[in-house]
Amino acid sequence: MNNGIELLGAMKLAPNFSTGSTPSNSMIAFIERIENADPNSDNTDEDDMDISWGHRQFMAGSMTCVTTLTSWASIGDVATACRLIATAIKTCHVARHICFAKKVETSSYLSDAYLENTLDLLWVHWKTAGVPVPKAKEVVRKQSQQPNGPGPTDGNGDARGTLKFQMLTKDELIGWMKEHHISAPKGAKKGDLVCAIESADAAQQLCKEDLVDIIQKRKGRKKSAGKPGAAKV
Repeated sequence: MNNGIELLGAMKLAPNFSTGSTPSNSMIAFIERIENADPNSDNTDEDDMDISWGHRQFMAGSMTCVTTLTSWASIGDVATACRLIATAIKTCHVARHICFAKKVETSSYLSDAYLENTLDLLWVHWKTAGVPVPKAKEVVRKQSQQPNGPGPTDGNGDARGTLKFQMLTKDELIGWMKEHHISAPKGAKKGDLVCAIESADAAQQLCKEDLVDIIQKRKGRKKSAGKPGAAKV
């Protein structure tokens, strides 16, 4: 999550930066919804559990990352941004605990995608607000040289690339490739499909919006299959 590393480095250099406005009401409500989410609540939808934990908190109704984080003015200040990041990270930890407790084997979690999306939006609005960032990049470069720097990356140096593909099945990747006119080699393994996607044009790359859409369709199929009289696939 390179944007997250740069963002934290930049905020460390300008911890008091603000546009002069207070966090918007929707911003505070958004954060509180994530903070107060309880996996033990009777109102928790089963489809929002396990690897999907965090979906309702970040996407329910009209209050999402995109509609809430509209500018740095809506965020308000560095303290509010850090509060949002902290609760997003907590959501990732809770998702892992749920899967561990229920013995759900997985190497990817939907909450990770929402954390990444949150960091990306915060970084965009930070830069748009006009805060100088060159020095922050230098801080990031120095941090990356330390033994405890950023975590492992994929072959292209992108820690996010592998994650989004791990969250999808082989059949889901093939379906997405057909929709985007990317040829899937016959008898290809999942790794071959990933290589084909990554080799495609920039406009044909799998983005976060595609990922969320595919997960939503998967949940819809599960609900349909669970209805009385529903045909089994």
